[in-house]
Amino acid sequence: MSATETEAPTSGAVRTSDLLVAAASVRPRPSPVNRSRGSRRPPSRTSTSRWTRRRPRSRRGRIFRPAARRSVLERAAVLLGERTDDIVATMSREMGAALPWCGFNVHVAKGMLIEAAAQAYAAVGEVIPSDVPGLTALGVRQPVGVVVGVVVVGIAPWNAPLILGVRSIVWPLVWGDTVVLKSSEQTPLTQAAIVQVLHDAGVPDGAVNLISNAPEEGPSVIEALIAHRAVTRVQCTGSSRVGRIIGELGGRHLTRVGLELGGKAPFLVLPDADLEEAAAPAGLGAFMNQGELRPSARRWERHGWTPARQRPPSGSTESWRSSSGPSDEAPETRDLHPSEESTMSQADNDRHEIRQLIENWALWRDAGDWGRFATVWHPRDGRMSATWFQGSATDFIKASREGFENGISILHFLGGHTADIVGDRAVAQTKMTINQRASVDGVEVDVVCTGRFYDFLARHEGRWTLVRRQPIYEKDRLDVVDPAASLTLDPDLLNRFPIGYRHLGYLQTKAGFTVKEGLPGLTGTAVEQLYGEGRQWLVEAR
Repeated sequence: MSATETEAPTSGAVRTSDLLVAAASVRPRPSPVNRSRGSRRPPSRTSTSRWTRRRPRSRRGRIFRPAARRSVLERAAVLLGERTDDIVATMSREMGAALPWCGFNVHVAKGMLIEAAAQAYAAVGEVIPSDVPGLTALGVRQPVGVVVGVVVVGIAPWNAPLILGVRSIVWPLVWGDTVVLKSSEQTPLTQAAIVQVLHDAGVPDGAVNLISNAPEEGPSVIEALIAHRAVTRVQCTGSSRVGRIIGELGGRHLTRVGLELGGKAPFLVLPDADLEEAAAPAGLGAFMNQGELRPSARRWERHGWTPARQRPPSGSTESWRSSSGPSDEAPETRDLHPSEESTMSQADNDRHEIRQLIENWALWRDAGDWGRFATVWHPRDGRMSATWFQGSATDFIKASREGFENGISILHFLGGHTADIVGDRAVAQTKMTINQRASVDGVEVDVVCTGRFYDFLARHEGRWTLVRRQPIYEKDRLDVVDPAASLTLDPDLLNRFPIGYRHLGYLQTKAGFTVKEGLPGLTGTAVEQLYGEGRQWLVEAR
């Protein structure tokens, strides 16, 4: 896929990005209406058949296997992270969103790619009971065909273009389907970046396609896609009005449709509510992303209130509406005290800084940036515990550097995150995947281990630092890199380690490491003890 940009605002030129159909770049003709991209006509059966003639294959011509899909999506997550600044700038320019919202979109979309990669082997079949003696009946899952990710139709949910765009196509893609992303008329370049990332990550030619259109041509383009004989699924996120139209078209052409619809939402405050606690989420619900979210609070409702408590949240532009009938009492307003606003702002800043520290840990370690990697640790008390290492942060950095320089490949991918903060201490948990490639008995293998980083943090000289990291190992698997090769594992060695990291421990033992047994898993005494230590860490901060 190629992309071109032309910026000359004074001359009326427009910024464009090529469409992608069956691995071929297609030059769009700009729409003078919205300065985005227009196809100028709906796709014909001839043009749409270009992306329906073949099953997804790798660039060497072989069917794209689950391991390859997983690898490509993991690479796409890395590329998306590397291009964060450019994508954030494009999204902010296109939709006028605040930079934190754009950054949040990239963060969530990256997590979706990582999670989808982990699901490459999840499409399993089942054995079905049979009344015929000697007959084994199997239920086998197969790709459904071409899935159209209709991210925007008519009234566009352009409000979260990366989250909605990635979500609409990444799951069909990881399970072997061809996908067509119809981008928003308001954010075409932002959603073109999704396809560009997937293409650059190695998605097979023709497996991911991108089309766009001028706003007035949306209905005809959508109907052409839904009516096409090769399209088996359509996923739409949008308004109830547009969803009803797409649902009717799907029924007419017997095309299965998935709809996520919605509008504005009420904010309900009950009589026993703490108004000071309710004010913050009420304001956030109304004004986050300038109110352009489906669950945004458009009205605030009270039920069974006495006149003395009829007060709307500070800064609201609409009064309370009683669900028990009209009231003659004029609503009162109350501003938050500056100290309350400062406290909320500091908590948000702390959480952002902690999340940034954890992401820096993974990026700088995997990239071998040892100078910056050392800055995430507490300078005196930093300590790391892992399957292959237990000791100080200084010794861990030294051991990691030696392994990196000797070609040991251990990579980390991050997912969801939460942090509990008390004063100058915090406990954070972050979903993660450890990916290590090595040779076992002469056969090259990948081990993927999924779990959480359980981190003890402390503020030191005005910034957050990592005092202790203990991974929680939930499950893992071992894959042979070359499908033609075979490997027989030693069951006695495999069973030495807990279920959460038995394959990782097996590989690292074969590689010459001394692997610690009894580390925390999804359940059990070790993880309960770790949780108790985390609680005590926060209690001591009070």
